[in-house]
Amino acid sequence: DEKLEAGDPRLVYGRWGYLEANTLADEKLEAGDPRLVYGRWGYLEAHEYRMYNTYDVHFYASWALMDLFPGLEFSMQMDFLDTVEREDLEPWRELTTGKLFPRKAKNYLPHDLGDPEEEPWLKMNGYSIHCCNNWRDLNLKMVIQTWRDIKLLRNDESEFLLSRGLPVCRILMETAQKWDEDGDGMIENSGTADTTYDTWVMKGPSAYIGNLYIAAINAMAEMEAMAGNMEQEKEWREKMTR
Repeated sequence: DEKLEAGDPRLVYGRWGYLEANTLADEKLEAGDPRLVYGRWGYLEAHEYRMYNTYDVHFYASWALMDLFPGLEFSMQMDFLDTVEREDLEPWRELTTGKLFPRKAKNYLPHDLGDPEEEPWLKMNGYSIHCCNNWRDLNLKMVIQTWRDIKLLRNDESEFLLSRGLPVCRILMETAQKWDEDGDGMIENSGTADTTYDTWVMKGPSAYIGNLYIAAINAMAEMEAMAGNMEQEKEWREKMTR
């Protein structure tokens, strides 16, 4: 029942790696939200990559978290789902080119939940080597992981994640499909370092992004089927046959 006042560092950094459930003062979490049970949790990618919950590589580490601490994985997924429709128009300088871009674009998954020297969970995308608003893999990884977690969580948590995650995944996939520049049913890389492999440049279809995209389409079909949306499921299945 402890009440922490505004400015208390424990509201941001939490205790022993956890964040208090009331980190965002105006946030209203509904019954069933895992953050009311498990709090918030974060980990830094590395001592030189000082950013919380870098999602591009969490994609690989998440299997261990889901196996050992599924509640923390569930909580983290909800944090990221909540970020998708948010935007941060602060000019953010790309270190590789010196160009300015919005720090967080709407309808894109952020690369990370922030730098511990700023306001993590409030100021996202501490990463600035490249503009990550157009990274091809982030949206797709969110869709795939959401489906994976729905399948592995216990029933009540699975139902909650499906109800909250599916609408957001539709938004993420709508954005991703805009990267199909020639209308052939497969999205393309942009010719910049637009994935987690941020020293590689790929242009056009790639095995890496192509496989993630196909997996994400299948995940969407499965989620729509589980939600009882047969028409939407059919649409995603048809995309698989292209």
